Parts: sequence; structure tokens; C-alpha cells
Amino acid sequence: MTKIMMVAGIVALFAASLVSPVRARAQSDGYRFRTEAVHADLSSVDPVTGYVTEVTVYAADDQGYKESGSAGAPERISKLFVTISQYDPSCVGGGGGPKVAAEAEPGGGDPDCYGRDLEGSFPPKDSTDSLPEDAFVVSSHQLDGAWLTTTLTLIDDIEDDPSQHIQAAIALTWTATGGISPIRANWLDHTPPETSTGHVNARTRDAVASGTIAFEGVSYDLTSSFASIADFQQIST
Repeated sequence: MTKIMMVAGIVALFAASLVSPVRARAQSDGYRFRTEAVHADLSSVDPVTGYVTEVTVYAADDQGYKESGSAGAPERISKLFVTISQYDPSCVGGGGGPKVAAEAEPGGGDPDCYGRDLEGSFPPKDSTDSLPEDAFVVSSHQLDGAWLTTTLTLIDDIEDDPSQHIQAAIALTWTATGGISPIRANWLDHTPPETSTGHVNARTRDAVASGTIAFEGVSYDLTSSFASIADFQQIST
């Protein structure tokens, strides 16, 4: 059975207000799917060192892939993806950008430059676990706000050493700033002898996001340069 390409679809929805629907393979493969999601690019500058911390957050509450005619509640998984880049902006290379720090490239880089990249995701690969029910909440009627409060394990994105895993506490709030932008699409796929239809109904709102991420004994106050709240629904018959 063909399932929805959610990662590509939602990233496109945030980045370019575009959703690429995926057609069901046959009439008998009908399904319904819904997700509420947020995205934000945030940053913080250390007032003492001047080091920059840049954070990208994507959280989604997948409220159910459910085949047409199936009994019971749809599948539901809340998930989270976070990337963090920390660097000294005064340390620049010949091309004008930051030099590669020794911490960010074992065996290379400039030992006088500070920089590292961390990332974390939940649930783990091949897991059906979900964030706690109150960890990620979207005010879904008008998409006027969202809240994320949880902990996440961070790893070095170059060398995943379990002994170096870092526990981070995340507390972020999204507040809508613009009106709702609807995205709708319908299609008919006729591949004899079968025919399928699809319907996408998505809504997005620009927002601001702010809050903190704390790890290794330091709490970083974050403000967003970009943020969005979205609701995505797809029906295929």
C-alpha cells in the first residue's frame, strides 16, 4: 500500500506553502490522514562569549493514518526533530564564513575556533512511541498558538558516541502573527481498471516562537527568525 510522504510534504508546506499529494494505488487503498505541526528557526547569542546558538525545531502530532472502513482509532504519534549549531561568529574563514572548528571535524579544523553541531529526534527509528500527550499542543481551531515542553536526547551529528549523549530540556511557545493561509488540492487518478481520488486541505499561519532550550547546565533564551503553525488533512478514496 502507498502511504503519505509526510516528511517531504510538510517540509514543502512550511518552506514554500506547497503540498505534493500522493495518490493511493487503488480504490481499496482509501485512507484518511491528519497532522498538526510547527516549525521554527531560532537563535541565541551568549552575552559573554558572543557565541551563537542556532536551533531548528520541527514537531508534529500525526493524528492518524486510517484505512477506509477500518475499525478502531487511527494511529497517532507525536514526534520531534531538533538540530543545533553553536559557533563563534568572529572566527571567519577565507570565504567569509565561519572556519571549521576542531570540535566539529575530528582530525581537522582550526583549534582556535569554537563550533559544534548537535541533533536529536523522537521517537527513535522503528519505534511507535509518542511524546507525552501534553508535551506538544496546537490550538487547532484557529491555529493561533502552540506549545512544546519536553526533554530530548542530543547527539553529535558527526560522531554518535553514547557516552557523549546530552539531555536537553525544551520549552517553546508559538504565537500566530498572520492570517490563515489555506492550501487545497484535488486530483483524479485513473489507471485502468482502477480509479482513485485525493483531497488535501491544509492551513498554515506565520508565527513567532520563543522560549528556552537548556543542556549542559546552560539555558539558552531563544527567539525566532521564522516560525509557522500548520494543519494538514488528506483523504484518498
